Amino acid sequence: MELFKKYILPTMVLGSMSTGALSEPLNFVDFNQEGDIQFKSIAIPVNFQDAVDPMDAADKQAIDDALNKPGYSGPNGNLLGSVYDYFQDMSHGKLHVTHEVVDPITVSIASGNSNTKMTCGDNTQRDPLYCALEEALATAIQKDPNLFDGMSVVEKDGKVELVSYLFITSDNVGQDFGGSTRHYQDDMSAGITAAGAVSASQISDSNGVVSVNTVTHELGHSIFEWPDIYATCAIYDAEERKCKETHGMSRHALMSSGSINGNPSPITPYFRATKKIFNGTIIEIDPSYSKTYKLNYNSGKAFKIYNPDNIKEFLSISAVNSTTNDFFSTGLGTGLAIWHHTEKSWTQGRPSSEIYPSKDPFSAIHYIEQADGLYELDQLRNNSGADAGDIFSEGDEFPVPSSFRDMTWWDSTAYNFTIGNIQLKNEYILFDITPKQESHISAKSYNSDSSIGPFIHSPECDDQPDCYDYLENTSTLWNASENADGRLKYTFIANAESVNFSAVVDFNNNGNDSFFYRLSNEESWHTQNNAQTNGFARLDIHTWNNLTPKQEYVLEIQRREDGSKLSGLTLNGASFLQESPIVMAADFQNPNSNTNFEIQPDHITYPNNGQNRINTSDFDKYISYSFITDDEGIVSLTAFADLPNESDDSFHYQISNVDQNFRKINNHSTNGFSPITLYNAIQLSPNSRYQLRIVEREDGAKISAFLISGGKFIASEPYQKDNPVTSHVNGPKRIINYWKQHTAINNQAGLDATTYESGWWSARWTLEYAGKGLYSIRNSWKGTYLQINNDTLELAAEPIGGNAALWKLVPGWITSGLGRNYRLQHSSDDTKFLHFEGEVFQYGEAEEDWHSSYWLINDFD
Repeated sequence: MELFKKYILPTMVLGSMSTGALSEPLNFVDFNQEGDIQFKSIAIPVNFQDAVDPMDAADKQAIDDALNKPGYSGPNGNLLGSVYDYFQDMSHGKLHVTHEVVDPITVSIASGNSNTKMTCGDNTQRDPLYCALEEALATAIQKDPNLFDGMSVVEKDGKVELVSYLFITSDNVGQDFGGSTRHYQDDMSAGITAAGAVSASQISDSNGVVSVNTVTHELGHSIFEWPDIYATCAIYDAEERKCKETHGMSRHALMSSGSINGNPSPITPYFRATKKIFNGTIIEIDPSYSKTYKLNYNSGKAFKIYNPDNIKEFLSISAVNSTTNDFFSTGLGTGLAIWHHTEKSWTQGRPSSEIYPSKDPFSAIHYIEQADGLYELDQLRNNSGADAGDIFSEGDEFPVPSSFRDMTWWDSTAYNFTIGNIQLKNEYILFDITPKQESHISAKSYNSDSSIGPFIHSPECDDQPDCYDYLENTSTLWNASENADGRLKYTFIANAESVNFSAVVDFNNNGNDSFFYRLSNEESWHTQNNAQTNGFARLDIHTWNNLTPKQEYVLEIQRREDGSKLSGLTLNGASFLQESPIVMAADFQNPNSNTNFEIQPDHITYPNNGQNRINTSDFDKYISYSFITDDEGIVSLTAFADLPNESDDSFHYQISNVDQNFRKINNHSTNGFSPITLYNAIQLSPNSRYQLRIVEREDGAKISAFLISGGKFIASEPYQKDNPVTSHVNGPKRIINYWKQHTAINNQAGLDATTYESGWWSARWTLEYAGKGLYSIRNSWKGTYLQINNDTLELAAEPIGGNAALWKLVPGWITSGLGRNYRLQHSSDDTKFLHFEGEVFQYGEAEEDWHSSYWLINDFD
């Protein structure tokens, strides 16, 4: 293709009507390249043979203005600009779309021809409308053989396409030509057939007055390959087994019915992210722990949250501002727009024709969640239903209760998080994402300032089936006491006003079935008593109401009856905090104020935008990490940072209540991420709590993690924080191929996937959670680990280190009665998976629709 671009296109002949080579090469356009892009095309005004008021030179000028004139306001003065202006705004000045308008052409075909076929210039039987357009295009080339000199071409699916727009005089094209839509695209071959080039034509009723909205919408089809999204299936009727159509985005989106007062609506984040020219980027975030997020208005940046049970379905969240004096102001409202998408192949076991009767290459569903909860778009109230009330603003919270339907994932599963505390600033929006799901912690993971006393640790389970780790009380205490030992402490952050507490316990008779508990801010103790269990079972203990979200609390448990066994604690509406000598930089606690750090999965960075903050006094915008000192209080702190050069090599830091001013790391460039000492053996108060605070300084600096000696960081570690599948992989498992369900991974005769027998421990695996959404996969028979060594899959008694033996469980999209399925992706390469294609167990690249790359992770029986 590169050879074709360089040598053939510049000299290609434009069909039989062209008299020679192009005098000016065609302009190849790649919308994912860096820098400014010039896109040049053709507009051909077309008069039908029976036009009452055919277009003339004045109409040509009006069309030219609508397409190309900066500051164009339209015949009624209500427009914000021309087609050129629109794409300038959407690309922040980088995309320059212009059209050369030719003189109006009158064709031999009358507008009244409708359902009958006719012979076109290429001797094929076609719709009369197609023939008219082909004739117009051929006539234009005959008048000017060099018409397409310097015009832009794009490559799509291996084809080279040259885009033309043709404008038609008739106001009744849809009625006059076989019921076709008023605005559509089609492939035109007249005169543009050499070297496989194709001209994609777009049609717009004009009568000399061009709709800027229509042209930009049709350019979305022909140039950027975006589908229509104005009628989608957002509701599935199980009884009727069919979709109920909705106007999923209406006037909120260009590729929907997006037009406000004749102005085109903005491009949605999902489509902007498909072309780099529109500065679009969608960053996946984890909603399983509380954090404050920031989005700049109309920036093209959005956040993505996946449905944990269906990786084809996700929300994208963007910040919109309708008060600007450009085409972004054609959006409806100012605040958070929450878009609900489902990518291709979303069928939930149903025929795709029942989901969305379209050849949409992107998605089955594009939809906007409506903040007012009225669901007017679901009720087919198209333009009248889309309004500013759909945008989430200050005081709103997602999801919204409604009498029409619940705001959920498409399979009716409730969202496990909320979006709220929305704050509209001058240039950006702050908002909180707060998890709803349960947070779990082992009873053994108590705070370091707990008084263990008569509690004893159970023997280690060593991955034995039906084995529980637990703490057992060995001494009775009938009355709670502030001075008694045997008191366990667990710190948590409240995510809601109401927090429920439950626990997995073994209370096997009425003589060992109790303990005391309270929150540290409560004066009196509660008593859990008189509830026996048959072995270990979860008991619902208590619900606290009127807690303050984002505030820390300490759950205290004190011994009561001896013989009571406590295995695990669960909070609903809160996140346990756990102690660790290391904390990831991206897991900072909520900033004191707005921070300019950008959060990536494995580091934070001050984006490299040519701006430094060397002399900043804006130190209230810190991010923080809490830690507790040990009994001696001698603390060292290390940062793992990537400071690539002298202009990207610094940040500010401070320990609260220790440093009066912020310190700084500067003039310390590194070769990739390297340890940098912040504090070395400083004396702090023993068993006391502090904050490490970080403020950005020079752009381009990156920080991955912090390490402490002489204390422990207190980090939010809610259950399932890093991977939504955690609860489904506890205990011994058998890993079965979804495609060949008689086949399981085993090492009975060497590592392979084969048929198996039920008692084979060679097919028994334990998935050990390693943090950050990664697992090691250990064989129960040999104790060996699955790892990748020099791109080769093998079993190793001891992993070679790094991430060699770490895997990510990617939830599968296949829905069936077989249960949840996953792809096993290696941590070092997100393109390679374990799969069984060709009935050969292997590691490598695998297409997403290969059922051989999906695995059932079932309990070992």
